[in-house]
Amino acid sequence: MPTQDVLMTQVVPSMGVFIGTLMFLSPLKAVLDMRKHGRLGELNPIPFPVVIANCMAWVAYALVSKDPYVFLANDPGLLLGLFYTFSAYGYADTKTRNKLTALILIFAVALSGVALAMTCMTLSKDEKLLIWGITANVVLLIYYSAPLTTIKQVIVTRSSASLYWPLCMMNVLNGILWFGYGRALQNRFIWVPNAVGAALGLLQLSLCLVFRRKARMEPEDAAKREPLLNQAAEEERDGSIRASLLNQRRGSTGAEDV
Repeated sequence: MPTQDVLMTQVVPSMGVFIGTLMFLSPLKAVLDMRKHGRLGELNPIPFPVVIANCMAWVAYALVSKDPYVFLANDPGLLLGLFYTFSAYGYADTKTRNKLTALILIFAVALSGVALAMTCMTLSKDEKLLIWGITANVVLLIYYSAPLTTIKQVIVTRSSASLYWPLCMMNVLNGILWFGYGRALQNRFIWVPNAVGAALGLLQLSLCLVFRRKARMEPEDAAKREPLLNQAAEEERDGSIRASLLNQRRGSTGAEDV
């Protein structure tokens, strides 16, 4: 096998598996911090159910195509996506919980429907690859664009706190590697969505650069800080009163001496 073929069909997808795993691991620190502090903070959990659906679709595609690289790149993401989603659900507000529940149910019904339809029909391997390829492509594009659900918030607040830049960076690298692998195999189901994903990742990174991250004060922190601010204001006011009294005394002493 020519060296170029080995590079594009073995080395590149192996790197893609590694980078893909790092991509799925990139929110781990933020999720662990959320569990440690007991609050969601600026973490956007909406992409997590999409991670589950994306990886499930690609695992199914890998099983039909017998592609170990595609399977190894998505199986860790499936497990981590479950962990992230269940963790975030416990600390999210009611509105966010409803969104997470809706996404999980929508993707579960959609993927189950595709699987059920395929079991009820006699299909060739190419036809199965076509169905799972289209399904995986649709979910992957949703996954790549999921962080952009906060684009309005980023522009209004002029803060990219709701965009997690390490995940955006991993999206770019991951998209480039799988684009190269897909082109080598001439598999449009792999290279087309990953080219789009790399472009979306670059857009998200540009938002992170234009709108720098600003920390948002949690209500609990504000409640803790308010008494301190009041105390500081009272001390400053008392100091001003003492200084005024001292000046008055000095003025009175000076008048008596005269």
